Amino acid sequence: MQPDTSTASNGNVDSTPSGSTQSATSTASNDNVDNTPSGPPQSATSTASNGNVDNTPSGSMQSATSTASNGNVDNTPSGSMQSATSTASNGNVNSTLPRCREIRTPLSNTTLTLKEMEGTVEKIITHLRVNTEELSSVKRSKISAPDDRVSSTTMGMGGIVFIVVVTGLMIVSDIGKSRSRSSICS
Repeated sequence: MQPDTSTASNGNVDSTPSGSTQSATSTASNDNVDNTPSGPPQSATSTASNGNVDNTPSGSMQSATSTASNGNVDNTPSGSMQSATSTASNGNVNSTLPRCREIRTPLSNTTLTLKEMEGTVEKIITHLRVNTEELSSVKRSKISAPDDRVSSTTMGMGGIVFIVVVTGLMIVSDIGKSRSRSSICS
């Protein structure tokens, strides 16, 4: 079916082509325009100078253009659509379009050989492997944070002095005992 064209000077226009069409055009000068193609048309154009325009395609559509000078424009496609343009000089414009996205369906009823599966598993493992030395948690655990408080500095210095004094006393006492033993043995 080629283009469907409907024109009304003072009434409602309902252009509802059935099947696949290339173009659907509706024009009304004073009232409502309803352009509802049921197949996948390539373009639908609706123009109303003083009324409402309603483009409601139900199939796949490449472009839809609606223009109303004094009225409401409503484009509500339910199928896949590439672009839609709605223009109204005095009225409301409502254009609800679905986003075109690439739909990927998983392969069904496929049988992979052992080599194909091993290759896929190796790719996944190398992609998911993480070097633990580069993790921020490991880097943070190896860095001590500075503490400039006077109380913590004093406690740290006191601990160092205590360890040095205890170790020094043990060494000095051993040196004294070893001299007394060496004098006894000789």
